[in-house]
Amino acid sequence: MLSLGFLCLFLLHQSVGATLQLAAPPSRQVLVGSRAILPCMISVGNASLDLNYLVVIWFFQNKEILRFDNKCFSSTSRRSFEQQEVDNGNFSLALSNVRSSDEGVYTCAVVYSPEREDREIRLIVLGKY
Repeated sequence: MLSLGFLCLFLLHQSVGATLQLAAPPSRQVLVGSRAILPCMISVGNASLDLNYLVVIWFFQNKEILRFDNKCFSSTSRRSFEQQEVDNGNFSLALSNVRSSDEGVYTCAVVYSPEREDREIRLIVLGKY
């Protein structure tokens, strides 16, 4: 019986973390005052995404600005996830009313236990004052 338990844990571990893929472009250009979407698409091969094993953290200039995990779903008045898209693996950052101070490097960091991937996206703000 103990062997069967280990086998189940091994198979669960393999199916959860074996094929994490993260897609995001290297940069995005937006106009001051507009709404920016910084894409971060997550897939796990042919398996469906199990949100219980997932943590997504967005960083701006190495400071955490937004988080999703099975315990919390954070957002601010200007920064949020497209909540209706989360089940599809879309954890793109929506940034409203873009300011020149929003320009810089954003990082989408994903932990899908036990794997970790991250992608940097440079936001370029056009029409800065």
